[in-house]
Amino acid sequence: MKRIIPLILALTLCAVPVLAQETDNGESATFEQFYAKNQMGDKFIKMQISPTFPLGFFNQQNQPSLYVGGLLGLGFHIFLTDNFAIGGDAGFGFNATIGSNVFDYIPIVATATWQFEYKRWEFPVTAGLGFAWELYNGYLYWPGLVVEAQAGAMYRINSNWGVGGELTYMFMPEFNIDPSKNWMGNFLNITIAARYYF
Repeated sequence: MKRIIPLILALTLCAVPVLAQETDNGESATFEQFYAKNQMGDKFIKMQISPTFPLGFFNQQNQPSLYVGGLLGLGFHIFLTDNFAIGGDAGFGFNATIGSNVFDYIPIVATATWQFEYKRWEFPVTAGLGFAWELYNGYLYWPGLVVEAQAGAMYRINSNWGVGGELTYMFMPEFNIDPSKNWMGNFLNITIAARYYF
């Protein structure tokens, strides 16, 4: 036990020159945090929450009038180059109707994202194609087509985290044997998003 205390003190004294280096002019050196941009093989998980605004239903009759709803989403993406990533997003969305019913949907979308960067800002542009489970008033429609177009801006806080916002147009049609019952849902999502890079 008596030998451990001098050993700890000796190691502490040896570490002091490493922690407090001086520059050529005698001032203490400061170390800046290293910021690495995306590289091929980097991955990120995207978390998002957004209000969902119904934009109208083209060429339809007797379709429900929807209020503003919401969407929660989670995605996984991988960079194939420094600026191009592929991945997938899944979520849960809802919109209430004037008749006190709820239109629920679970979209699962494959995505391709191209983004350009300026300093710590990233500007992703994404196209997505997938399907959704859609439930309204006891009626289940599956698989429903989902087409997305998305643009956003993300601020890279550090090498692991980024936050920002995205604007998403989402097209969700329902096709039926009777064409008069076809439903062409158009939605706009204003998203608050966070990315975890690893």
